[in-house]
Amino acid sequence: MNYEKIKSIILTLLVAISVLLTWNVWTYQPNYDVIGEDYTPGVMIGTEKTYKDVFKPYKVLFHQNQATFGTVDDIEIAKMMENLSNWNFYELSEVGKDLSQSEFEWLVHGDKRVEILFPDIISFDILRSLLNFEEKKLPSESIDRIVIDTSNVNNDTSNVYFVSYNDQLVFKGQIKSAFLTTFNEDFVANSDKHPRYFAEEVAKSHKIFLPEKPIDFPSYRYVLEEINTQTFRDALFSDPNGVTKEFTNDGEQFTDGKSLMELDVNNQILTYVNPIYEETGSSTTTSVLIQESFNFVNEHGGWVDQFQYFKISNVERKIVYRQFINGLPVFNESGMAELSYVLGNKEIYRYQRPYTRRGFPLDSESENGVTLMSGYEVLNYLNSQEDIDTSLIEDIAIGYKLSRDIDLKNQNIIIYKPTWYYLYAGGWLPIIPEEMGGTNNGLE
Repeated sequence: MNYEKIKSIILTLLVAISVLLTWNVWTYQPNYDVIGEDYTPGVMIGTEKTYKDVFKPYKVLFHQNQATFGTVDDIEIAKMMENLSNWNFYELSEVGKDLSQSEFEWLVHGDKRVEILFPDIISFDILRSLLNFEEKKLPSESIDRIVIDTSNVNNDTSNVYFVSYNDQLVFKGQIKSAFLTTFNEDFVANSDKHPRYFAEEVAKSHKIFLPEKPIDFPSYRYVLEEINTQTFRDALFSDPNGVTKEFTNDGEQFTDGKSLMELDVNNQILTYVNPIYEETGSSTTTSVLIQESFNFVNEHGGWVDQFQYFKISNVERKIVYRQFINGLPVFNESGMAELSYVLGNKEIYRYQRPYTRRGFPLDSESENGVTLMSGYEVLNYLNSQEDIDTSLIEDIAIGYKLSRDIDLKNQNIIIYKPTWYYLYAGGWLPIIPEEMGGTNNGLE
């Protein structure tokens, strides 16, 4: 083989190699990791919060010297919980099984007791985020109030009870009595500065406490700001670029073929649904539902405004976080004041919330106010209504009614007005102030 043939062969091989390499470059597909369906982009609408920010008591009752005083002051309650967070609870044990009805009521409402009430039940593992427990393993049950026995301050130890009122479930914990010294000085000794309350049995073996006298609360007006709905699209869908949008009779609809987000533009309410995760056959636990919903909202910073834990249903797999203002829950018939979450069989099934936030205030507290009737007058009103079956009343409380300012053409002005509410057959209904004799306190 001569030299020219060798060069020709080598040249042919080089050309073939070059063609092969070019083909590989053109057809090469990198082996990137596939982003899972559970992936959510890091879009934040608001800020993250802790359990302490969201799971708060809403009322405190002081049973002292055969009288009861109560407060819903969120600043006062926050100071109290900060005080309790420095305590160490130990030797937790269940004690309620053998209590009679009268013994149970005395344990909870008896003299020298302080009741700290949550809006609904919370599990012990969530309570651990608020308080210090020495036990590594806590009960799996849930409670809705903490009862502090303030009578044993001179002993070495004192009792604190963790109670599920409807289930009459009681767990007793121990604390060093030294913790009660500052607690009594800071809170119990001054408890008579709060409104005096009276007890009323609204259902079988269920007592609630209402203020004896009329009570004043401020009303508020704010500018309502709309949150850019594209941020919700980017936060809730795993691939926002694959989402299509179309207009409906009520507003807008977004979908990626698996999940659906609908906007009610009239009420500015957003509903997000994962149909494939619908669960109809089983309940869940309080702990799981709280953790799953809290983490979901936290991932996109959905806690705009002061949303706090309010209601839970393990059977419905549903939890509600409600807007609070001035320490009171806010209600709106269109859903503008609540954030609800339904857990599916693997992850979220349904999420509904407003896509608005409270803007700057238009009135100061001193410019508007309402005097609400006493608890006695509220009961008289409810008992006088023929269409109300009082045996179905579960609770009575003061809240804020959220509405748009209908006197203005600009619907972006909202009003928070203090109003009596009653929990009736599972739903909170307002008692219209004009019907029950509510009056302006002269500050408007």
